[in-house]
Amino acid sequence: LYAIERKIHVLITKPAVKTLAHHLALLAAAKEHGVFVYIEHHKRYDPAYADARYKSEKLGDFNYFYSYMSQPKSQLETFKAWAGVDSDISYYLNSHHIDICESMVSSKGYVPVKVSASASKGVAVGLGCDPVTEDTISLLVHWVKKDDESKRATGVYTASWTAPQKAGVHSNQYFHYMASGGEIRIDQAKRGYDVADDSLGNGLMWYNPFYMKYAPDEEGNFAGQGGYGYVSFEKFVDGCRLVNREGPKALEVLDQRGLPTLRNTVLTTAILEAGRRAINENREVGIKETEGGWELV
Repeated sequence: LYAIERKIHVLITKPAVKTLAHHLALLAAAKEHGVFVYIEHHKRYDPAYADARYKSEKLGDFNYFYSYMSQPKSQLETFKAWAGVDSDISYYLNSHHIDICESMVSSKGYVPVKVSASASKGVAVGLGCDPVTEDTISLLVHWVKKDDESKRATGVYTASWTAPQKAGVHSNQYFHYMASGGEIRIDQAKRGYDVADDSLGNGLMWYNPFYMKYAPDEEGNFAGQGGYGYVSFEKFVDGCRLVNREGPKALEVLDQRGLPTLRNTVLTTAILEAGRRAINENREVGIKETEGGWELV
């Protein structure tokens, strides 16, 4: 907010914020000050995910989405200071696939209407994390088509940071999307590329050069411009240049392009907060559209 009020464009790691009210406040401030605020949802630029989003447009009505994303429990040593206290595993990892799903189905008119959640505990606490830290969180989201409420869909989003230490991959990640006219399955954990290195002591490792490629080009220069992690940052820079050149009117253009702007990620924040509240309050949490935007009920 400090940067927005001083008319500085902002790049935020995903998710934008933890609460819907905070998200809407930032959106209003960005509009008032003519500032471009971009959320770094890099999975939108993963070639397989981007292609799946495009192909899903021709598969008819949304029906079902299941996703899973995990990281090894060694990450909890890095995150121990804040894990489960300042944020949870759902905000940290479920934010990837919830954003992907929402961006796939919003063009079809589907919106989330209620969220329930379940969480497991024990492993993270045993590793020395705060007693409130959950290991795995699953959100169950009910989706409805706005212009035909007889058409409903289900989304299940699971995230964990207590996967095995020697799973071979830093992040297991996959989803299954089903629609009235077809389905899509993506498994982006191993990507058909493995390396065995005796010096590492970890056995077989699966790497992801599609996110960020560190191998230099033939002249020894950086050659990772095609990685979707790089592309995500590049989109922010391109957006800043457009707003600086065209003025605040360009903000609507960027929203219409389907970029992960503040406006285009409101429902991702709504779902994540609803999931957190569903666990804390042991109830189903509704998401309701209002004249001013959205609210949780």
